[in-house]
Amino acid sequence: MKPSKKPLKTLAKKRIKKTVEKPVETAMPPEPMLRSKYRYLLDDPDVNRWFKNECRGSEIGGREHLRRLGAICGRFEKTPAQLAKMTTQQAKDFILDMVSEMEAAGMRANYIRNFVKSLRSWLRHKGIDFTLRVKISKQNRTAKYQKERPPTPDELKKILDVADIRRRAAIALVAFAGLRLEVLGDYLGRDGLKVEDLPEMTIENGRVEFKRVPTRLVVRGTVSKTGNDYATFLSEEGCEYLQAYLEERMHVKTRKKWSNGKWSRYMVPAEQLKPDSPIITPDKYGLAGKHIRTTNIGDLIRVAIRKAGYDWRPYILRRYFDVRMMRAEGDKLILRDYRVFWMGHAGDIEAVYTLNKDLDEETWEELRNAYARADEACLTTRRPKEFSEDRAVAIFNRLQLKYAGYTDEEIAAHGDLSALTPERVQELVEKKNANSRVNGKGSRQTVVPVSGLSDALSHGAEFVSTLPDGQVVVKLPAAG
Repeated sequence: MKPSKKPLKTLAKKRIKKTVEKPVETAMPPEPMLRSKYRYLLDDPDVNRWFKNECRGSEIGGREHLRRLGAICGRFEKTPAQLAKMTTQQAKDFILDMVSEMEAAGMRANYIRNFVKSLRSWLRHKGIDFTLRVKISKQNRTAKYQKERPPTPDELKKILDVADIRRRAAIALVAFAGLRLEVLGDYLGRDGLKVEDLPEMTIENGRVEFKRVPTRLVVRGTVSKTGNDYATFLSEEGCEYLQAYLEERMHVKTRKKWSNGKWSRYMVPAEQLKPDSPIITPDKYGLAGKHIRTTNIGDLIRVAIRKAGYDWRPYILRRYFDVRMMRAEGDKLILRDYRVFWMGHAGDIEAVYTLNKDLDEETWEELRNAYARADEACLTTRRPKEFSEDRAVAIFNRLQLKYAGYTDEEIAAHGDLSALTPERVQELVEKKNANSRVNGKGSRQTVVPVSGLSDALSHGAEFVSTLPDGQVVVKLPAAG
């Protein structure tokens, strides 16, 4: 028999057609897989099965596994089938050689570790499983963004000032509510934050209003990283930015698009916002009213950050929320569990049985008040208004009455505290002390410098609190 003159590649294709009677379905979500240069790997039925199985656990994770497997095959000139034919020892050697080469190329430890994870996932799928502890050099363990610091309130304000109305709303949701980028729009743009996820927001006749501020914001489990529902709040400043953006969408707008080598203008009709309408949408022709993808959320926020002159990642805005809330926690304005809950973290077992369950209205109000305190002191980019003389007098008088033992209700009964004269305040303080002695309590409070705190405590005094000027309030022991 004469050898065929047809190319070997053509013969291989014919053999494949003869041996594979019915190809496995390779249809996967069109975006963004069709644009991936590793899309061809899914033509292999085994790779397709593995990929689909990984996507069942996490669609993003499955696509990342496929991308890394493709990169490994390209770098080392292998096919997935060739990798699957290795023996256990050959697979171990290949992984260790791969790590050594990637280290020599200066790649970071986490980056290398992810490639090892993807390769081992593919090998396990093909029945090659083994225990191998992969060690990575200490020189490669420095995280890429380890030294990246979050912005200050003034720097965040600069970013907000240069952002357009849509970017400003997205930035506010991340920086003031602590949302992850994928909450605003998932990886494929199929789901994201909706109008109904802000239950205290109303939309009527083209106007957006908030019944309560700070307003509650619900994160559904379908867009939550942990898969659990949780809630956070959006500050007054954030509500204003979001209101402006949503109201703009409900009016006719003019946009530009690039077509046939030139810019042309087109009209965007007014949008009818419904409960299932996305909060943030793409600003592209034909995509109005659709969910935005996580990648595009990052892109639009990054534009504002770069325009303001900074090179931070978009995710730094979530770190801003976390760090500012940590400061509020240190100032005793909020509890740690509150910050963990607003960030959407799983928390410890106590948090599971408290904040991660259905909450009553009283608890929601405590959460709202705590958030408002933290926002005013640490979160907002707006500087507090200058104290008027009357306000300063009222705060000083309130502190004196509070330290004397008056309750909030008793203080409120005196009306405008700025109208109280020093003599009247002193009279009320002495009256409170006298009542304490009559009732047998015989105790009173006084202010001592920090240097005298140890001496006061040694004589039976009890620590009460620290004043803004650094002095200390103590309760003196009952008279003998």
